[in-house]
Amino acid sequence: MPRQKRGILGVKKDPKNQILYFGNNGEEWPSDDSEDSDYLPSDLEDDQPASLKRKKKQGKGKTKKQVKKEDSAKSNSLDICVDLPPLPTEIWLKIFQDVVSVTGPLPFLCRAQKVCSSWKEIAKDPSLWRKVDLTYGWIKQKEETLRWLSENRLSQCQDINLSNWTLSSALSFIAERCPHLQTVNLSHCKKLTPDGVTSLANNCTELRDIDFSDTSITSTSLKELILKRFSEIKRIDVSCNKKLTGFTMVLDTIMKCPKLTVLDISTLENVPTYVTIDIEEFQKSCPKLKVLRMGNNRYKGTPKTDDEVEKSAGFPELEEFSIPDLSGRHTMHNTIVYDVFNRILHKSFKLKVLDIRGRCNESYAVLETIPAADLESLHVGLSSMSYDDPYMGLFLKWRQSLKTIDLSWVQNVELAIQELTSGPSLPLEKIQLTGSNIEYKDLRTLLKKCPKLNYVQLESCRNLVRGIKRLYKDEDINVLKEKIKNLGNI
Repeated sequence: MPRQKRGILGVKKDPKNQILYFGNNGEEWPSDDSEDSDYLPSDLEDDQPASLKRKKKQGKGKTKKQVKKEDSAKSNSLDICVDLPPLPTEIWLKIFQDVVSVTGPLPFLCRAQKVCSSWKEIAKDPSLWRKVDLTYGWIKQKEETLRWLSENRLSQCQDINLSNWTLSSALSFIAERCPHLQTVNLSHCKKLTPDGVTSLANNCTELRDIDFSDTSITSTSLKELILKRFSEIKRIDVSCNKKLTGFTMVLDTIMKCPKLTVLDISTLENVPTYVTIDIEEFQKSCPKLKVLRMGNNRYKGTPKTDDEVEKSAGFPELEEFSIPDLSGRHTMHNTIVYDVFNRILHKSFKLKVLDIRGRCNESYAVLETIPAADLESLHVGLSSMSYDDPYMGLFLKWRQSLKTIDLSWVQNVELAIQELTSGPSLPLEKIQLTGSNIEYKDLRTLLKKCPKLNYVQLESCRNLVRGIKRLYKDEDINVLKEKIKNLGNI
């Protein structure tokens, strides 16, 4: 039998599929670059004229800045032609408006104006700049930038977000040139001056949504703003403020806003030990209130007779009430909680979200006064109260409506879980059980009765093994089910 000829590494030699190797005597293998019009193989490059070689050498030794400048000049010298469809300007403007409604004006308009002269003119249209968010770093945070935008782009702006900016005198400039502003977000802004707030009050006659959270706005400036625009204001956020020393005076002014729907006065510093509220007058003046957040401060109502409380209008439109105490600075006695709850919530039948974390330290009796029958989100964690037999049945009226529940660090939580899972399937989607004493059998029942569950927090649960105690979200829920299944009848 004739011996077959083998090549390198035992591969059969094939003229059509040669194995190449590179050595001193090897020939240069042609590449795809050889088909390029400006490609020159290495052999031919050596034969180039000396003048051409000198030009190449002249580029050596130049700084990066010089090279960049030359490249920029070359690119600008090129005739760039962009063929646009023959559409009227009105059609292009409508297309731009549709894009901006989804992505916002930045950075889209800044990029689009560089395409051609037509798009540059369209990008200047003030109707495209009605809602501007300047918090993502698309532009440099300089007062000169805000001044230029105010003069050239924001004449019709209605909604502007300047969160985390250092404003100084820029707010006055914006207020003077953007008279149609309705929503202004100045949260976390530095150097917020009284003159800027005054200019906002004097020039922006359509103002209805203001966010001064975590700023240094003073009580006098805030009061002046509200007094001038109280008839149209719908949302006020002054949470985490450090200079509202005369907050009681400000609160009396806020109560004059008949269209107010959202009020956030959480975590205020330099306020009285107890903030006194005329709850019934508040309810009468702000009947459209939907969201009330007043956490991490102490409150009490002005003295009223039972008849006066019963005849009050209440907050019939209230959907969210948040009064947690997560600051650790103080605790709140149940007598104060009862007073505030009974008088604020006694006619809030539309309530959907309730947050009283860290407030009730003895029992769940405070929840019995809530008239709402379709509560969707309940947060009662971070407290030392125990879910005991005297209040069994309390969650039954909400078991078919609750979607989110926080029972973290609550004692005897297994009784609440057993009550919630005693009937048919639940619409529950999120549950917080951090630090609770939940056991495996109750956890299995919970997962079985809540098919929509997509968030389970089990950190620091003392009755569970270490591998189970963590947060489970979305697809991780199936992992949790499998882990519990593998544990058997523990």
